[in-house]
Amino acid sequence: MARRKLSLFINGHGRSVLHRSGFSWLAFVGLPLWALHRRLWWALPLTLLLPTALHAAVNALLELLPSTDAQGLLAIVWLVAESWTMGHWANRWHLWWLNWRGYQLTATELPPEQWPDAPTLAATQGHP
Repeated sequence: MARRKLSLFINGHGRSVLHRSGFSWLAFVGLPLWALHRRLWWALPLTLLLPTALHAAVNALLELLPSTDAQGLLAIVWLVAESWTMGHWANRWHLWWLNWRGYQLTATELPPEQWPDAPTLAATQGHP
Protein backbone atom coordinates (compact mmCIF):
# COMPACT_ATOMS: atom_id res chain seq x y z
CA MET A 1 0.00 0.00 0.00
CA ALA A 2 1.27 3.44 -0.88
CA ARG A 3 2.28 5.72 1.95
CA ARG A 4 0.25 8.84 2.33
CA LYS A 5 1.72 11.93 3.85
CA LEU A 6 -0.01 15.02 5.17
CA SER A 7 1.75 18.34 4.65
CA LEU A 8 0.81 21.83 5.73
CA PHE A 9 1.46 24.71 3.34
CA ILE A 10 1.12 28.43 4.14
CA ASN A 11 1.25 31.37 1.74
CA GLY A 12 2.47 34.93 2.34
CA HIS A 13 -1.00 36.07 3.42
CA GLY A 14 -1.22 33.48 6.19
CA ARG A 15 -3.66 31.15 4.43
CA SER A 16 -2.95 27.52 5.18
CA VAL A 17 -3.72 24.48 3.05
CA LEU A 18 -3.49 20.83 3.99
CA HIS A 19 -2.05 18.66 1.22
CA ARG A 20 -2.40 14.89 1.16
CA SER A 21 0.06 13.05 -1.05
CA GLY A 22 -0.57 9.71 -2.69
CA PHE A 23 -3.53 8.25 -4.55
CA SER A 24 -6.82 10.17 -4.37
CA TRP A 25 -9.88 7.95 -4.22
CA LEU A 26 -12.11 10.99 -4.54
CA ALA A 27 -10.46 11.92 -7.86
CA PHE A 28 -10.79 8.28 -8.93
CA VAL A 29 -14.54 8.38 -8.30
CA GLY A 30 -15.16 11.86 -9.67
CA LEU A 31 -12.58 14.45 -10.62
CA PRO A 32 -15.01 17.40 -10.27
CA LEU A 33 -15.76 16.30 -6.70
CA TRP A 34 -12.04 16.30 -5.95
CA ALA A 35 -11.69 19.82 -7.38
CA LEU A 36 -14.57 21.04 -5.21
CA HIS A 37 -13.10 19.37 -2.14
CA ARG A 38 -9.73 21.05 -2.77
CA ARG A 39 -11.42 24.40 -3.48
CA LEU A 40 -9.83 24.54 -6.91
CA TRP A 41 -12.59 26.64 -8.45
CA TRP A 42 -10.54 27.40 -11.55
CA ALA A 43 -10.03 23.68 -12.17
CA LEU A 44 -13.70 22.76 -11.87
CA PRO A 45 -14.61 23.62 -15.48
CA LEU A 46 -11.51 21.73 -16.66
CA THR A 47 -12.45 18.67 -14.63
CA LEU A 48 -15.85 18.71 -16.27
CA LEU A 49 -14.65 19.34 -19.82
CA LEU A 50 -11.59 17.06 -19.89
CA PRO A 51 -13.38 13.77 -19.09
CA THR A 52 -16.28 14.73 -21.37
CA ALA A 53 -13.93 15.33 -24.30
CA LEU A 54 -12.00 12.14 -23.58
CA HIS A 55 -15.19 10.08 -23.38
CA ALA A 56 -16.47 11.52 -26.65
CA ALA A 57 -13.20 10.71 -28.42
CA VAL A 58 -13.05 7.18 -27.04
CA ASN A 59 -16.72 6.53 -27.86
CA ALA A 60 -16.09 7.59 -31.46
CA LEU A 61 -13.13 5.19 -31.66
CA LEU A 62 -15.09 2.36 -30.04
CA GLU A 63 -17.82 2.71 -32.66
CA LEU A 64 -15.26 1.62 -35.24
CA LEU A 65 -15.00 -1.84 -33.62
CA PRO A 66 -17.23 -4.48 -35.23
CA SER A 67 -18.06 -6.45 -32.09
CA THR A 68 -20.27 -5.00 -29.38
CA ASP A 69 -18.61 -7.31 -26.84
CA ALA A 70 -15.22 -5.81 -27.68
CA GLN A 71 -16.70 -2.33 -27.46
CA GLY A 72 -18.07 -3.02 -23.98
CA LEU A 73 -14.85 -4.59 -22.73
CA LEU A 74 -12.67 -1.79 -24.06
CA ALA A 75 -15.08 0.82 -22.64
CA ILE A 76 -14.74 -0.71 -19.16
CA VAL A 77 -10.95 -0.92 -19.47
CA TRP A 78 -10.88 2.71 -20.62
CA LEU A 79 -13.03 3.93 -17.71
CA VAL A 80 -10.92 2.13 -15.12
CA ALA A 81 -7.64 3.31 -16.69
CA GLU A 82 -8.89 6.90 -16.93
CA SER A 83 -10.14 6.90 -13.34
CA TRP A 84 -6.89 5.39 -12.07
CA THR A 85 -4.90 8.03 -13.95
CA MET A 86 -6.99 10.84 -12.45
CA GLY A 87 -6.63 9.38 -8.95
CA HIS A 88 -2.90 8.90 -9.42
CA TRP A 89 -2.16 12.43 -10.68
CA ALA A 90 -4.72 14.58 -8.84
CA ASN A 91 -2.74 15.20 -5.66
CA ARG A 92 0.44 15.74 -7.66
CA TRP A 93 -1.37 18.47 -9.61
CA HIS A 94 -2.51 19.96 -6.31
CA LEU A 95 1.08 20.03 -5.02
CA TRP A 96 2.26 21.70 -8.25
CA TRP A 97 -0.51 24.30 -7.91
CA LEU A 98 0.46 25.05 -4.30
CA ASN A 99 4.10 25.55 -5.28
CA TRP A 100 3.13 27.67 -8.28
CA ARG A 101 0.94 29.90 -6.09
CA GLY A 102 3.81 30.53 -3.67
CA TYR A 103 2.74 28.32 -0.78
CA GLN A 104 5.59 27.22 1.45
CA LEU A 105 5.85 23.84 3.14
CA THR A 106 5.74 24.40 6.90
CA ALA A 107 5.10 20.97 8.42
CA THR A 108 5.00 17.36 7.30
CA GLU A 109 3.67 14.30 9.04
CA LEU A 110 6.28 11.68 9.89
CA PRO A 111 5.80 8.24 8.35
CA PRO A 112 4.74 5.59 10.92
CA GLU A 113 8.18 3.93 11.02
CA GLN A 114 9.69 7.23 12.22
CA TRP A 115 7.15 7.90 14.97
CA PRO A 116 8.79 8.19 18.38
CA ASP A 117 7.87 5.53 20.91
CA ALA A 118 4.99 6.78 23.01
CA PRO A 119 5.77 6.75 26.73
CA THR A 120 3.42 4.77 28.88
CA LEU A 121 0.81 6.62 30.90
CA ALA A 122 2.40 5.55 34.19
CA ALA A 123 5.79 6.94 33.14
CA THR A 124 4.29 10.31 32.25
CA GLN A 125 2.56 10.62 35.63
CA GLY A 126 5.65 9.79 37.66
CA HIS A 127 4.56 6.28 38.70
CA PRO A 128 7.02 3.40 38.40
